[in-house]
Amino acid sequence: MAPTASQVADAIAGRFGPVPVRWRFEWRAHDYDFLGDLTPAVMWPEGGDGPGISPPVLELDNDRAVTRTCQLTLDPALLPGGFDAAADDVAIVEERLILGEWVEFPQGLYHLDVARELHAEGRDLIEARGSDLTLNHLVNATTQTPYTVAAATNYITAAETILAARGLEHSIAAVGSVTPYAHTWGPGVSWWEVLADLMAGINRYPVWPDALGVFTTRERIDPSTETANVTYQDTAEPRMLRAASPFAKATDAGRYPNKAAVVIDDPRHSGLGFELRENTDAGSPVSTANQDENLVKINGGTRPSTKAILDAATAGAIGEFVLRDAASRALTADFETFADPRIGAREAFTIDIDGVESSTLWISRSWSRRLAPGAPMRHRISRADSVTIVEP
Repeated sequence: MAPTASQVADAIAGRFGPVPVRWRFEWRAHDYDFLGDLTPAVMWPEGGDGPGISPPVLELDNDRAVTRTCQLTLDPALLPGGFDAAADDVAIVEERLILGEWVEFPQGLYHLDVARELHAEGRDLIEARGSDLTLNHLVNATTQTPYTVAAATNYITAAETILAARGLEHSIAAVGSVTPYAHTWGPGVSWWEVLADLMAGINRYPVWPDALGVFTTRERIDPSTETANVTYQDTAEPRMLRAASPFAKATDAGRYPNKAAVVIDDPRHSGLGFELRENTDAGSPVSTANQDENLVKINGGTRPSTKAILDAATAGAIGEFVLRDAASRALTADFETFADPRIGAREAFTIDIDGVESSTLWISRSWSRRLAPGAPMRHRISRADSVTIVEP
């Protein structure tokens, strides 16, 4: 019987002692078809592998178009025939032995786009850096001629059509909204930008690939209404927080907007003009109750964009999200946990630290981890407080 979620959480925290961990590195196509085993070729600093070798590193940053990145050191003599360390895709999977069963935690599918040769003690190695499939297949791939999404096209269907044409797996929840007009992007525009414009048009995040390389997205909602994926605490088991590392909070209110003008500058949206929203919450350090007015303008050339926007109601929702997100960024924290393979993109945490945080909700901004025994997982998060937004 597979371990329950609570048993997995206990094992990850080491509540009942050390848990064996092993790693698989697999050569896979970008549709996740298995092509070969790379595990023997991945070098580790343990066991006399020589100087200059670092353990594999994984990073995730929710504020980047390319959410996941990795770094690996490879022995070219142990790579399967035909594998290109500067062009092919690598899937990384962590396995933990929990209650007698090896439980898999996929850690992303990466396109290796940088390869640096290392020469140490007579050995020739490759330091490969990879990015999730967004970089190679969407950011670095551009329209060659004007690209048009016709009027009355379902927004999600339009996104899926682009992803399918790029050979990318996807799983996106359906919506009923359709484009009010035809929208055209000129030649030389990245496919990521086209997709981001379409998703912004219905107040969704730009698409990103999950831990298996499957592209998805979801609605931008009030951060204070997010559902926590995990709880990090030092008040009860399982205790994931590292006692040796401080929970370091920082307040930085001055540079974040407290007023948003969402401009619909497509003349075909006759009479819609713009939507104005304001953070007036006295409890928010960035609000107009505590700071001078700081207006951000959102239009067809910004990110998020109104280039492919649905209607004025969506414009208002975008303005509210931008201000709520800005308010959350005014209070950030850095901390370390034991390595947690469960954490993916765009997730929320509950933090419970005796005398410091009492089951408060935080949004994950980024994390990083070295795949070395005992190495911590470093997180940067922002506070997800409820904020009052008004329409002036």
